[in-house]
Amino acid sequence: MSDLFIGEILVLVLLLPVLFRPFFRRLQRIEGIPFLPLLSLFFCILLTAGAGLRLSLLPVFTFSFLMFLFGIPRLFCLLRKLPTDWYSPVSIVFSCLLMVVLVCSIWVSFRYIPEMPYIPASAVTVSSVTKAVAPGVNARFMIWEPGASSGRKVVLLAGNSYSPFRKTTALILAESGWTVIGGDFYGYRDYTNKFMSFPIVQRFLALSGLIVSGSPFLTNSNETNQVLFTNASRLLLFAQQTYGEYVPIYAVAEGNSCKPLLELMMASPDALAGLACILSAPDAASLPAKPSFPVVVSETGGMMPSAAGSYPVFSLTGDSSFLYGLGELCADDVLAAELLGSSRDKGRKQAELTGRKITTWLSMRRVFREDK
Repeated sequence: MSDLFIGEILVLVLLLPVLFRPFFRRLQRIEGIPFLPLLSLFFCILLTAGAGLRLSLLPVFTFSFLMFLFGIPRLFCLLRKLPTDWYSPVSIVFSCLLMVVLVCSIWVSFRYIPEMPYIPASAVTVSSVTKAVAPGVNARFMIWEPGASSGRKVVLLAGNSYSPFRKTTALILAESGWTVIGGDFYGYRDYTNKFMSFPIVQRFLALSGLIVSGSPFLTNSNETNQVLFTNASRLLLFAQQTYGEYVPIYAVAEGNSCKPLLELMMASPDALAGLACILSAPDAASLPAKPSFPVVVSETGGMMPSAAGSYPVFSLTGDSSFLYGLGELCADDVLAAELLGSSRDKGRKQAELTGRKITTWLSMRRVFREDK
């Protein structure tokens, strides 16, 4: 059972005494119950901060917020040491309506429960580093390292504007001996609209816009491309500063972060030793490339081309029903995936298959470079 689902149930359970209080005299005698909506909302905010503002979490968050608003008058009465155990007929009717909303929230939580995270077969160390990367912009770099490794193998994991980087891929790479680096960037200088200062907000608005209108809210493709290019440069600089300029650095990008990474690679041919792009089939077919950077294309369900390691750019795609190019949305935010016409990635099988395919190509690419 996922941690997010357990957190959602905890948030809803905290609100049960508040909903049933108008109907049970014993609950009316418990003076501290008006504090529970505030506590529930606080836990919901913590869930959002930890897991991101996912669409499947939105019904629970909305219900918790409604309960908080409904309970504000009684909370003030409690703080002023006034009685809180009297309920008007209107309050009782409203409580009944909120019970219906509660049932719907519970149904959504069960219906769209996220898949369990991938468990690596060997020890993986996860750490984070927070630092300023530009005036008004900070970064939180996530680092996955193998428990035991012979030689330094570094790969950057670039997410896209719709979902975080693939953690299943990060863990599979780390258990295979790779040091994986990902980053979240937040600040008021990157985007014109200040609402886009935080990654959680950026991804929620981008994904919501994609579902509603086919394009992100509060930004455009040119601005998004520029921000992703800048973030890729920051990620690369952090890796070079941490592990040295002469350590070969590879990269894995997804969706709309592939073009900025490819532009970075073309602008600085020696910056990346290889780039793997996870894309939808149409985007994979239209991936721009120069003769000096040929692209080899493969599908997750097909055989890896025998000479794939000789290509500096690897494009991976798969069944369109699993939203390649949007991260592990089919396992992490099943409601959003369903609204986009997709289905659940049961057991994260497609996510795991993608991670192993990427690992295979990176190993082939590394061997090819060392044998040159």
